[in-house]
Amino acid sequence: MRSDDELAILSLPNETLTTIFECLDRQSLVTLLRVCQRLQAVGERILYENIHIVEDVDCSPPSVFTPYRTIACCDTITRQPHRPSLVRTIHVRWRVARPQRYDILLSHSVIPRLRHVLQLAFHLESLELHLPGFGGRFEEILDGCKFRLRNLSLSGPVDRPIEWYLRTQPAIVHLHLADQHKPLKLAREDLPVLETFRGDPRAAASIIPMRPVHGLALSGYEPNEECLLAFAFASKPIRNLDLGGLAITPMLLMAIAKHLSAIECLRLKLALRHTLHFTFSGMMLLEGLTRVLQRFHRLARLDLSPTIVDGIQSVKTEMDELKLCIAWAGVCSTLRRITFPSGTEWTKACDGVWGTHQVGFVSRK
Repeated sequence: MRSDDELAILSLPNETLTTIFECLDRQSLVTLLRVCQRLQAVGERILYENIHIVEDVDCSPPSVFTPYRTIACCDTITRQPHRPSLVRTIHVRWRVARPQRYDILLSHSVIPRLRHVLQLAFHLESLELHLPGFGGRFEEILDGCKFRLRNLSLSGPVDRPIEWYLRTQPAIVHLHLADQHKPLKLAREDLPVLETFRGDPRAAASIIPMRPVHGLALSGYEPNEECLLAFAFASKPIRNLDLGGLAITPMLLMAIAKHLSAIECLRLKLALRHTLHFTFSGMMLLEGLTRVLQRFHRLARLDLSPTIVDGIQSVKTEMDELKLCIAWAGVCSTLRRITFPSGTEWTKACDGVWGTHQVGFVSRK
């Protein structure tokens, strides 16, 4: 006999049960799946919809790395024939404690298992594979997969050909290629709806022209004039630019403002100590941005939070930050939000008041 509470729960519609289950942690959800077939049917859809696997790689030759969590997850998904069809997201990340100068000796059983899951996951929309030290090709994992992705993020094999796979995925909206450092050879009709790209400037310069990319995040080497010219030929203006993976100088910002005039959101990691006198205080270093920011005519959001430069962390008082907000807004009238290296975020209200919730006060110009 079931208790009144159990009967009340089982009488709830699936939509209500789904809302409740989405608030549970993974272990509690697994426990509920064992109660009855109805709760299992509702809970499995949530449990297997988004798969996130993180494993630490810490081995040296001739040791063999066996990703037990990845293998166990693949076996669990394929144990029941209906489970792969529930999966919408698969993110697999192998974390390396220190940089690897060699290919990892990988257990021979993991790649076939991973490929088998992906071949069965027909409704997959987001795929992230970060496999440092994997000495093979992504073709070993992705060949034969039938899904149509919106999000694709790959890293591991360095500069291995990936164009063959991108041609099969016309629905990709967000693309991250961390280890592609060379230009890609794509046809004009490839990636027709791409909106954001994250990766090396040289790869970005070969992808962006004639595509509707409005969000760009760069890492590795700073873009040269040729790359900036290519970025300007996107079919839609680039509005969001993330340079947190680069060390940026004022000269590069000047060039960016010249070629990418529609930027509304800009994220920076400053390297001003290479271009200004080393005795300048953190305040004076940031004041040096004033002349640069006047070149950005649509900038609404400036994020300096990735910056770690000697001296800049000395700008901690709210009054110093407020002075910079007023100075920068004076040369860039569209600026509305600023995040400083201290982590404090300032917002400009419609009446011109700059304030921050962290500090708890506002001041007028």
